[in-house]
Amino acid sequence: MAAMDIGLWMFENSIDIEIDRMCFSSCANYLFTAANHKTIPPGSIVAWHGDLRQLDVTPEVLVEKIREIAEESSAEAVGHLVESMLIYHQDGIRKQDAFFEVIGVDPDICSIGAEYGAEDFFILSVADMASFGVDDIAAAADYLQTDLSEYNKYVPVAAVKLDAGLQPAD
Repeated sequence: MAAMDIGLWMFENSIDIEIDRMCFSSCANYLFTAANHKTIPPGSIVAWHGDLRQLDVTPEVLVEKIREIAEESSAEAVGHLVESMLIYHQDGIRKQDAFFEVIGVDPDICSIGAEYGAEDFFILSVADMASFGVDDIAAAADYLQTDLSEYNKYVPVAAVKLDAGLQPAD
């Protein structure tokens, strides 16, 4: 949640951002979206892969994950931990909703790629970013055709064009 605090500070102070190679996950969700002027130099990318609303955080899932980690914990200890984690997650969602409302960005930008079949991370065109309220972006006209092969060595990254489906990642 620290990235939201930094993003809000960036927004309130009209801080610009220039991406050096990559801005993934929380950087994309909370720093890039909140920045005043945004620059994506050739070869650099901004990639989303979801947000707090997409996490499968239910008491049952948490209990299972905690039991995997700490098989010797008592049921009471696991219960307290689950309760604390659920509260933390719900607080995070509330904070995230408030964050996107303040900066005037549609939070669906963080997860739209899944609707277009992106396995994990995805990039959007400048025009598509603007459709979610992320504007004042300087990037190459062919940004969506950025060669993603170097990034795909580590995690799946897809280029998503809204209403057009996935673009080939080469």
